[in-house]
Amino acid sequence: MNHSPGLFHLGILIYNNLMISKTRRISILFFITVAVTPSQAFAAITDGVTPCTTKSEAKRDTDGLTYVCLLATGSSKKLVWKLAISAGETICANKGDKLVQGNTTYVCAPVSGEPTKLVWGRLLSESKPTTNAAAKPSTTGKTTIPKSTTPVTISNKPIIIVQSTAKPIPPLIPNTNIPWPLPTGDLFKYQGVRSEQHANEQLGLAGLHAEGITGKGYSIAFIDNTIARTHPAFSDIDVICVSVSDIGGSENPCPNMTNPSHGQGVAGTMGGKFGVAPGARLISIQGSMVGGLIWVYDNYKKYNITAVSLSIGQGGTLRSNQVCGFAVPLGFKEILTRLANEDVAVLFSTANMGTVNWVREPNCLPGVISVASVSAENPSQIQTYSSISPDIDLLAPADFYSTGTNGTEEMFGGTSQATPFAAALFALGKQARPEANIAQIFYYIKKTAAPVDDIYVKQIPVIRPVEMVKALKEAKELPAITLVKQIQVKSGE
Repeated sequence: MNHSPGLFHLGILIYNNLMISKTRRISILFFITVAVTPSQAFAAITDGVTPCTTKSEAKRDTDGLTYVCLLATGSSKKLVWKLAISAGETICANKGDKLVQGNTTYVCAPVSGEPTKLVWGRLLSESKPTTNAAAKPSTTGKTTIPKSTTPVTISNKPIIIVQSTAKPIPPLIPNTNIPWPLPTGDLFKYQGVRSEQHANEQLGLAGLHAEGITGKGYSIAFIDNTIARTHPAFSDIDVICVSVSDIGGSENPCPNMTNPSHGQGVAGTMGGKFGVAPGARLISIQGSMVGGLIWVYDNYKKYNITAVSLSIGQGGTLRSNQVCGFAVPLGFKEILTRLANEDVAVLFSTANMGTVNWVREPNCLPGVISVASVSAENPSQIQTYSSISPDIDLLAPADFYSTGTNGTEEMFGGTSQATPFAAALFALGKQARPEANIAQIFYYIKKTAAPVDDIYVKQIPVIRPVEMVKALKEAKELPAITLVKQIQVKSGE
């Protein structure tokens, strides 16, 4: 593009979601350019207050900041000068400052990888995290950190993510001589199932169960709506229901109910007669997300909890130029670290928004195992609704029958189903190789997986439970790793 001498061009970004195939969607970026001449520079103004006359006119002040003449917030007539921000590029001065323009909130934070450089990044929403379904458990609120002899400083450090491209995958796991666990398997012998079938009929799980690998002796937790304990699918297993506040919780009798429950579909995918781990104990936790994780931390030894599944997270649209780690509830990062150090896997669903370069918080954070969906009928096909980005860790089947609250079977789906499917693998892995830690099980889940390509992100691992268990059993020596984040490449810090 040729620019006239002395002109400053202000780019305004407009996104449009277009279908590029029958399976995936891509976001196209358009630019509108506004020319601003140096002679139009004017004295410093008050953002959002100083009046102007010509809508969309752009000028620079004496400090070099560019302003655009726009409608004042809440007004249909009054025009004022507003600072023009290019998310992820426009420099700011004070970390943590916020600026609201229209429906967009910006926060001043360091660029990922450049801690001394502060820029404005978009924070699309500071609303409460939500579930994939209409029924939503409470997920926000201040919290305290579990009791420990080690002092903990609560922090919520925002990091601006200025690109959606993947970081390079190292050939070796850092600080080891162990090759990075790349997925190299195939799905040829797994032809998928009909939607009216169940989790235990997929990916060779029936054979594993027949061999006695059912997750028996271990527990899997999920933070969601509560479940109906009286369903026949749960008659042969132990089920615990827990209610939590922001600082912990207590066990309570599971309620008798007939209303639809998102948590019931999660439970029937994870365990019971239809589930991935039919011998595992299920722990249904209802209430605050951080409070639920604190309860898991306090009780993981008592119940041999291997993993906790959450189908909740921060809303939004495109991944690029967002703030990673800013919208998570207070205390989340600290309890995530505690659970990782104590060998409990934490899995989150990515979202059902069909994005190709964005997944919702907290999936961008190291230590969170991020899960999206493939079709149960064709496990080599990513579901069109699945949100994908370089932060994704695993793909698992979804959109098949699970347990209903009234004693029947009901269609379930979304990344809310893929996530408990993947979480249950950790109970199977623990039973197959009890001395293996969660990071080592995660290593073999990834290494034995089959790679599937998306539009931007390539070689995403599709889980293969039979191969994972076989590799764990046959390994003469387990890899010398202790934390899930050692074999993750995440955009957040």
